[in-house]
Amino acid sequence: MLTANSPIHIGSEEVGIDMNWYEKDGKELKRFTEECYILRYFSKSPKKGEECSDYIYTLTDETGGFWQIKQNDRRGGANQVRTLIRHPNGEVYFPASSLKGAIRIALIHHYFLKDSSRVREFNEKVKSAIEVREEKKKKGKKVSKKLTSYANLSDFIENVLREAALREDRNKKRPILYDVMKTLRISDSSPVSAVRGMYRAGIFNKNGNSSPLIFIEAIKPGARFEFDVTVDVNMLKKLADGDFITGNPDEFMDLIEKSLGVHIKPVKEAERGFLTRFKNSRKMEYIIGSSNIKIGWGAGLLATTLFDLLNEDLKPKVMKIIDSRSNRDKLEPLTRKVVGHLSGFQGFEPQSFLGWARLSIESL
Repeated sequence: MLTANSPIHIGSEEVGIDMNWYEKDGKELKRFTEECYILRYFSKSPKKGEECSDYIYTLTDETGGFWQIKQNDRRGGANQVRTLIRHPNGEVYFPASSLKGAIRIALIHHYFLKDSSRVREFNEKVKSAIEVREEKKKKGKKVSKKLTSYANLSDFIENVLREAALREDRNKKRPILYDVMKTLRISDSSPVSAVRGMYRAGIFNKNGNSSPLIFIEAIKPGARFEFDVTVDVNMLKKLADGDFITGNPDEFMDLIEKSLGVHIKPVKEAERGFLTRFKNSRKMEYIIGSSNIKIGWGAGLLATTLFDLLNEDLKPKVMKIIDSRSNRDKLEPLTRKVVGHLSGFQGFEPQSFLGWARLSIESL
């Protein structure tokens, strides 16, 4: 079972929709049907459009400043809403892929921390990749996409982990911790209905600056989701290495819970560095302390944990590959995506981090 301790946003691939699809009714926001939306904003008969009151769903207004948004403003950006992922029939659900991805990252992190020799090997491979890249650049040769600039830190580390660092010497044909997730089968959650709200999301900087970004539809704190989890025992036995991964499914589930606990520690420490700027810091400390997983938009798991496996001398070099303009020697996260309220003329006051939850695994 997964219990949301803070708002969680797992979005679809679509671009945000404009605010005109919603009508405010007290503390509720109602989304029009497509027919009603067309009648209201494109009909030649305004009266006919005003009479239309068909809605797809209703959200609670958690923005604390929704009234400041101008309806009928089609400039986009801040006046758009990013919605939650949905089934083709329109039902919101919690996708198993998001949960499975967070578990895999936790297993990888725990795998390395359990044996310092693995961390050394990882650093050697990263160093080698950088040296090959630099040598090719000097000779004017084309640099492989695997070694060149990436969109962000997560992509670079993810590539190295998948392509090199997960391979065991005695079994070079497969990356164990990547394939082992194929033994874990997780169902999507049941449809999510009355546990959703509309939030104002923003970027929160460590120096205290914050700015509103967009509106998001998010799962509200307190929501609970159940997933069916099964383990392919035969496949697990084939992939077992006798050390980190055993062929016992109960021990594998215990390992997942332990890995979540190991992995979340640096994530919590990174988040706590921002708490002094929160007026409700005690509440946020409780939320962080009672969680064992961070998931969805704004989680930033790779950048806050796996990057810590790099030696200090390699961090600036990796950052230079990701951003050639970077002169940072300390590469800890400097910003966080948060939800908050508009305050004052243009201020944005953070209220909560995103993505904190508690995952419990029960055997049946």
